[in-house]
Amino acid sequence: MLINRLSSGGIIANYKCPAACGHCLYGCSPDMEPGYIDEATAANLCEHLRRLGCRSLHIGGGEPFLDVSGLITLIKTILSSGIGIDYIETNAAWITEDDKRNRQILSDVINAGGECIMVSADPFHIEFIPFWKPKKLIGLLKEMGISLFVWQDRYLPLLSKLDLQKTYGSDELNDIFGYDVALKCAQEYGMGFNGRALNLLRKYG
Repeated sequence: MLINRLSSGGIIANYKCPAACGHCLYGCSPDMEPGYIDEATAANLCEHLRRLGCRSLHIGGGEPFLDVSGLITLIKTILSSGIGIDYIETNAAWITEDDKRNRQILSDVINAGGECIMVSADPFHIEFIPFWKPKKLIGLLKEMGISLFVWQDRYLPLLSKLDLQKTYGSDELNDIFGYDVALKCAQEYGMGFNGRALNLLRKYG
């Protein structure tokens, strides 16, 4: 489909990701190449998007925080093109117990111009990322006064009932909660027709 006009959109920073979530529209995973969008490519893309009328973008992946210097360059490139940044996606896999390090990374990203962070937390991500990581990130963002939202925050009470240090496959979640968690989650998300999400649609369709 040819796009002639675009008011907002997103840039995929990379396709490598510590997770391989069942609902991922882009098939991101730890097995993908570690390459990150470079400054020239981002600048050319932003120039094209601006001609289409794009006023703001979000930054997604993959996991954008896997390359913090690359993320900072991308933020500066987008902003210098005259396009705003709505938010930066992350699954918090990069978070460690070292809060000094975590705060420094967040400060560097925010100082570059990334003003809002979207934290992914749901039954798909819990298969690969223990809940203590997004929970810690949410706490740090609030503590530092950084704008954030959780995708999807409806699952926070559910995930908080689990062992925060563990990851859980879909069968384990089904046994714990007594229903098909992945199916319910997929129904609530609204699956796209691409990437690994197609496998869920085939399974439940």
